Amino acid sequence: MDSPRYWVLGMHVDGFRFAMAAALAREFYDVDRLSAFFDLIQQDPVISRVAEPWDVGPGGYQVGNFPPLWTEWNGRYRDTVRDFWRGETVLPEFASRLTGSSDLYESSGRRHVASINFVTSHDGRFFTGRPVGGSTMPDLVWFTMEGEQMRDEAWASGGFRTVGVFLNGEGVTESGPDGGRVVDDSFYLVFNAGAKPVLCTLPGQEYGDGWHVEIDTSENVHPGPLPGQGQLTVPAYTMLVLRCPLDGGPLPPAAPSPA
Repeated sequence: MDSPRYWVLGMHVDGFRFAMAAALAREFYDVDRLSAFFDLIQQDPVISRVAEPWDVGPGGYQVGNFPPLWTEWNGRYRDTVRDFWRGETVLPEFASRLTGSSDLYESSGRRHVASINFVTSHDGRFFTGRPVGGSTMPDLVWFTMEGEQMRDEAWASGGFRTVGVFLNGEGVTESGPDGGRVVDDSFYLVFNAGAKPVLCTLPGQEYGDGWHVEIDTSENVHPGPLPGQGQLTVPAYTMLVLRCPLDGGPLPPAAPSPA
């Protein structure tokens, strides 16, 4: 433990990610939350610890099962978001993952910050911020609350609390089951981390025209659809997910939630 402590105190490393951390916690055969590995780590409050909470062995998938003071790569979040992108996930599951996965962490007294919400890792292809897949638009674009593209100086300012991100449904690089090009609806996510509601302007019509609010974590009801450059109020501490149908028409009825 002296070595990681030195890196934190002497070299000012922020913390450590333990790859395949479940393997480090195996005692004889099973993953053990009372293992010597966890005991050693828990004794040092200086070390910030991030777990990749799985390994390749039996019972190795341990998302949500690490002790307090650990944060975890939330593989359930990753899988749910990717399924939602493919149209395979019901909205309650998607909303639960975006708002901290309380079903995984609350029972053990851990807060939402125990979850590291990631979408891709070790993958050679995902979002690039450039036109891909035959589309003339980038696959991902960040926007300010005024509906303008984020610039480097805005990222560096540190003063903004609201940001939007456009996910281009025509910017998919993978082929479909038949080997053909994959295209889908586009999405626009708005995050307001501020303590006050903000008026948000959607991107221009070249990014989509006819946006429907799919998810509002504040549970507000929104009329729709909204045109490109349309405006809507985003409550404090809220995330919105808007969807623009590929053909510009009305969205199909939402799938019923499981009983």
